[in-house]
Amino acid sequence: MTDELKTEQTELVELTQADRELGLIIDEVDGQVYDMTATLGRAQAVANRKKLRDYWVQVGKTSTTMKRHLDNKKKLITSKTAELVERAKLAAEPIDAVIKEYEAEVEARKETERLRKKGIQDVIHALRETASKFHGATSEKVRDGISLLVEYDVDDSFMEFKEQATAAIELALVDMEELFSSTLKTEQADAARKEESERLAKQKEEQDEREAKLLAQEEEAALETVAKDMEKEPEPTAMRKDIETAKVEVPELASEEGQIISSGLLEKTAIKNRAPLSKRLQGVIDLTEDNGSNIITMSIEAMQCIIEDVVELESAREGEADG
Repeated sequence: MTDELKTEQTELVELTQADRELGLIIDEVDGQVYDMTATLGRAQAVANRKKLRDYWVQVGKTSTTMKRHLDNKKKLITSKTAELVERAKLAAEPIDAVIKEYEAEVEARKETERLRKKGIQDVIHALRETASKFHGATSEKVRDGISLLVEYDVDDSFMEFKEQATAAIELALVDMEELFSSTLKTEQADAARKEESERLAKQKEEQDEREAKLLAQEEEAALETVAKDMEKEPEPTAMRKDIETAKVEVPELASEEGQIISSGLLEKTAIKNRAPLSKRLQGVIDLTEDNGSNIITMSIEAMQCIIEDVVELESAREGEADG
């Protein structure tokens, strides 16, 4: 490279020398007056022109030589440059590897730091949004969540975010207290409605039981009244006949329609189509109808019991009369 620079410097010196030579020629010929009518004048003009022509011809040759040399030099420069660049790259590779390794470590540390901060921020966000996880939960569970927040330890793992974590817990506790209060009020209102509903249901059940008991008492009193009236009836023979007829025909109706005989069948029975019932048996029918029932809608077992009681009463009275 140094030799090439020296060669280039030599060529530059030649051009500088040529520049001085041209200046000398111009100084020599400049301002001369040629007498073209005289041989000497014409010869002098031709001589001066020749000096300038010889000069530019020589400069042109020098320029061609220098250009040829420059072309070769360009090729050499290109080749040499490529060689030098390759050598420089090879020399830079280990240095570049060290730098890139360091840069990779820096990026890895940055990523680790980013993930660390993101992890802490995620925890802080979860703490702040604690109340949203307890919507729809019972007040007891909300209270347990409040206890967990109160006992949560904001330790050194939060590092520079400890204050943010503490603030997030404080805000979450406010939300949780509000949620607990509203949930508890809702539960108390639901419990009160349920209690009132159960109270009304129990009250209705008790009322129904009282009415049923009262109705049973009224029916029992009515039957006792009928029994007393039957004891005073002066036609025991007719009463016995009606009772015996009822004892035969009522079970037959029961076998046709089941254990309960409808009032519609009563209209078709032979009981009403026969001779008039005794006053006592007719009194039983009338009394039950007055109380909104019907003697024929009673179970067969109940009616048979009534009939048997009447028969026994009749037999007892007949025995007393015979005695």
